[in-house]
Amino acid sequence: MDIIAQLKAERDKAAGQVNALDTAIRALSGLNSTRVSHGPRKMSAAARARISASQKARWARTRGQKVVSMAPKRHISAAGLARIRAAQRARWAKAKGQQKVVPIAPKRHISAAGLANIRKATRARWAKLRRQKAT
Repeated sequence: MDIIAQLKAERDKAAGQVNALDTAIRALSGLNSTRVSHGPRKMSAAARARISASQKARWARTRGQKVVSMAPKRHISAAGLARIRAAQRARWAKAKGQQKVVPIAPKRHISAAGLANIRKATRARWAKLRRQKAT
């Protein structure tokens, strides 16, 4: 009976060592992992629809079938974005009790004559540089 007790004691000791090693491995693997989980990625229904449509178009092309094009993704113009920003500034000014709202200055455009002058000056600079390089 004494031998059986000793074997059981050795088994318990070995099991404790295995548990300690498992704990150490878990701790070290947690330190070395670079990926941080932020939960499942969420995709909008429109994005899924675009992906689905493009994949269907790829399959249609490989099968030689007619490809149905999807409407291109819409982008807001600079003027539209400026209007949205101005309206937001006005809302914030009203909420904060301020009466002064800074208006947006219209975008300046260069005239055709001014652009021609810039191009002419650039050509002259390059010609001068080429002449200096040739001598």
